[in-house]
Amino acid sequence: MPPKSPTPNFIVKFLGKGIYPERIQFRHLNDTLNAVQRLAIRRSIPTNDENEDQPHDLTITLLKVVRGSAQYVCITNRSDAVQRLRGAVSAIRNPSKRPNLASRLISPLKILSKVAETLECEIEIWSAESKKRIYMFNGKSYELFSKNYLLRGETTLEGKVMRVGGAGKLRCALRIPRRPRLLYCDVPNENLIRELASRLYDNVTVHGIADFLQGGYWRIVGFEIQGFNQRKELNVSSVLKDLYDAGGSYWDDVDDPTSYIQGLRG
Repeated sequence: MPPKSPTPNFIVKFLGKGIYPERIQFRHLNDTLNAVQRLAIRRSIPTNDENEDQPHDLTITLLKVVRGSAQYVCITNRSDAVQRLRGAVSAIRNPSKRPNLASRLISPLKILSKVAETLECEIEIWSAESKKRIYMFNGKSYELFSKNYLLRGETTLEGKVMRVGGAGKLRCALRIPRRPRLLYCDVPNENLIRELASRLYDNVTVHGIADFLQGGYWRIVGFEIQGFNQRKELNVSSVLKDLYDAGGSYWDDVDDPTSYIQGLRG
């Protein structure tokens, strides 16, 4: 007796004129399901040069394809997957209430919007149990989100160069103080990427164009490096010697010598 078919969790639908399974290339389907998985686990999509640094326990398996339409019935190994998708959608709709979560969902939102634009269709996620739509993405979804919730402007950052390169897109990963994860930055040309590569593991000051998620503490969710300067590292011993040579009266103006010296150390 064949095993009983598992109960599906959700359905991904591609809706549009002339849309059917044979027209959807595997890479578009793979990108879509990967982005849906990222929404459920509430994490950004790694780039080609970014390793997955945090394991997760939510997987998606394609159960069947509904013939006559482009509907992909999926199962997951977690019963709360649909609930988590609803939470992700809520953060996308109103990022000001959950800016930390919303910042991690921008890349899957961008991917789903790009696939929908390429295929000239809408992508809908439905709950298989309630048969209700969770959310709909189209080719304008990311553009609308960007217009309403992202602010672009020039800024300067300090950080350590951790990775440089990329299989498809030139990028540089910076370790920014008080930021838990690396900031992956776009680099516009090969000359600049070579200069950054020569500063691997050095502290630098970069300037360029940043995308800020409005609300909360204005988290940087994207950055393009347009130039940089290597930070000058202070030799604390040399600085203290100069202060000593300048005379003991200098310290009369320093309220907290310990904090002052820690500041010199950076």
